[in-house]
Amino acid sequence: MIKHFKRVVIAFICLVSFLLLLRHWMVEREEEEFRELGGRMISAIEDFRTTHNRLPENELEFGMEVTESGSGPYYVKRDSNKYMVCFGVSMDQCYAYDSETKEWKYTYW
Repeated sequence: MIKHFKRVVIAFICLVSFLLLLRHWMVEREEEEFRELGGRMISAIEDFRTTHNRLPENELEFGMEVTESGSGPYYVKRDSNKYMVCFGVSMDQCYAYDSETKEWKYTYW
């Protein structure tokens, strides 16, 4: 009886470990995709800034389609010098590039 219980516990631990690794791999893959798609938008924004000496007001101004639904990317102009490129990952959280820090991070809308 105890040997059977140990086998069940070991199997459970293995299953949980596998699921955690799978989740980690999926999150990493999603973040990589976001950085790739967002990188295209960031390049377009920076090209616009270089050409016009200012940030665009919206996506249409630098030639990107406005995303009405889905995870993004979304352009958010914070002020005359700073912007964010965001991907929605939940109702109130996004994975975003901050032009001030030049880093990707999870943040709230």
